[in-house]
Amino acid sequence: DGDDRERKCRDGMDRGRAKQEKGDYEGAIVEFTAVLKIDASFALALGHRGWCRAQRGDTDGAIVDCEAAIKIDITIHIAFAGRGFARCAKGDYDGGITDYKKCLQNAPSDWKEKKSVEKACKDAETEREKKRRARFSWSRLKAGQAVREPKAAPHAGSFLVCRFWEHLRLGELLHKAGVKQKLKGLPAVTLMLVALMFGVFNANSVSDL
Repeated sequence: DGDDRERKCRDGMDRGRAKQEKGDYEGAIVEFTAVLKIDASFALALGHRGWCRAQRGDTDGAIVDCEAAIKIDITIHIAFAGRGFARCAKGDYDGGITDYKKCLQNAPSDWKEKKSVEKACKDAETEREKKRRARFSWSRLKAGQAVREPKAAPHAGSFLVCRFWEHLRLGELLHKAGVKQKLKGLPAVTLMLVALMFGVFNANSVSDL
């Protein structure tokens, strides 16, 4: 009768959840499947089985179960989590992140998997950004553009010193005097003063040092 079917479903869900919490996803799937044989429209069983399938790498099966659960009851948070996990595993980070956020909106504060879903959501956002950057870099390469990091604007003082050095062409003096290597790495202002002390105005540029 109806009461007996309800009791069997409830007991099956309890066994399935217990196995799920222990990481026995295969055993949990067996229990949730048994519940669904009694009631094929049991949304919670579909959601939990979808989550377990996602944890085992059955992304297609997970998506089928989770979408079926969501169609029946949109408040089944674990169904969104399972589908989000499966979507991310297939490279659909936009869809996965959307599902993770819906799951977190519906999930109770004491849900044991909440922290793991929060972490999965952050990881998915990181991977999505990496994917976006890689796609942008590849598109620029295809267009024949060099991919470079933007350069910071030069400091006004250093910029003027370098321009002064380049204008007067002071580098070759140091090279001819045999002191170029000894002065390598010194600040531009120091190099300029040393060059002026030699009084020679024929060089390449400050970048030679």
